[in-house]
Amino acid sequence: MRINLNGKKHKYKPSYYKQEDDLNVKSPSYSIYRNGKFLEDGKWEDCRFFINDKKKGKSTIVIIPSGIREKNENRIEEKFELSRFRRFKIRTYDFIFLVKIRCLVIFDKITLIRKNLNYILIALIGSIIYFLINHFYDNFLQELINKSNLVQSLIVFLSISSIINIFHPFTLRKEWTIKEIDELIKKRLEKEREDLEHEKWAKKNSSW
Repeated sequence: MRINLNGKKHKYKPSYYKQEDDLNVKSPSYSIYRNGKFLEDGKWEDCRFFINDKKKGKSTIVIIPSGIREKNENRIEEKFELSRFRRFKIRTYDFIFLVKIRCLVIFDKITLIRKNLNYILIALIGSIIYFLINHFYDNFLQELINKSNLVQSLIVFLSISSIINIFHPFTLRKEWTIKEIDELIKKRLEKEREDLEHEKWAKKNSSW
């Protein structure tokens, strides 16, 4: 979203950083930043936006250039008052962005249980097929099951197994090899290093 502040052009574009769990046990977390760009000497430079809502409906916005600077160099920041219309535009843009993040969170949760949803879908399709065959062919499958002791015994076995599995799961567990463990540890360390570098970057660009 483009906004003009005191004759200067700015691009307001929030971004997010996604932290994932390598073991896929918990859902990823999101860090949100008010990033953007400002036009200076004909070039678009990266910056961060900080908005302060005051009393009586007044709001101010602070624009701070991003990037690593020398310690002795003065860090330049600009501060402007926002009109009610511009503040409304930013709030609307933020709301749409947050809706996008909430949708990503929902999809992340669905991904964790995707296999279970596939099994539920298979069971649902099977039930629908069973219903349609019985409906259009005068309960053909139902009568076939009633007349077959083997099929009834199989259904009883599956039903009892399902009930037992609820209280005491007996699915086979995967055995980890040394190589797989080493690769997982290496992957985990690399991810922690990336998260640490991101935290350092965020700290340098927000502690003004």
